[in-house]
Amino acid sequence: MTNYPECARALAKYRINPGNVGRGNKHDPQFAVMVEKAIDYGKPIRIGVNWGSLDQDLLASLMDENGRSANPHDAAQVMRDALITSAIRSAQFAEALGLPADRIILACKVSNVQDLIAVYTELAKRCDYPLHLGLTEAGMGSKGIVASTAAMAVLLQQGIGDTIRASLTPDRTAIVRAKCWSRRRSCRRWAFVRSLRSSARAPDAAGRRAISFRISRPRSKPICGSRCRAGGCNTRASKT
Repeated sequence: MTNYPECARALAKYRINPGNVGRGNKHDPQFAVMVEKAIDYGKPIRIGVNWGSLDQDLLASLMDENGRSANPHDAAQVMRDALITSAIRSAQFAEALGLPADRIILACKVSNVQDLIAVYTELAKRCDYPLHLGLTEAGMGSKGIVASTAAMAVLLQQGIGDTIRASLTPDRTAIVRAKCWSRRRSCRRWAFVRSLRSSARAPDAAGRRAISFRISRPRSKPICGSRCRAGGCNTRASKT
């Protein structure tokens, strides 16, 4: 954001994950640089705390404090408290640096429906910042859609949440049917795709995109395994 100011000006909003801006002595200065640029260019900031990249120093501190408590909470509760504390402390730090409160949005991303509801219910009690709702890595396809819908519906019904986002788990592993033809016999088996990615090209008239993938297979033998006795198989793969 410092080296490429045109990019910083073009963005509509910045997202800061407090767990990814550096640890120890690097955390506050690097966080401050991003906030200062938002102030310079008049941009809002979404402080998005993620359970998968939570500030480890903060989490360790809360775990130690919980361990000394006469009535300690379970680890899941401590993690939820760490998410909330990280988001609120970061917002207060941004305000102290000069960013107006009405330009700060908070998000605490988890992947479990009940955790999301518990975190945002408590977060709404403890602050007045706008809240951004959404499960992270909610699941693939209909599973992710249903989980996201259920979680956000419960919170929105309670008047909690100002913006929403559905974050589904990418389908990185697909199953394809590999057909192997040889001189002596033909056979079929299922193979797993190591990588699956959509082409950068625009979708066609039917909304479809080209898919490229690589088949996982042993290097020393044909994809159909030892049953195929002839070498030099002509292998094809079709997405199913």
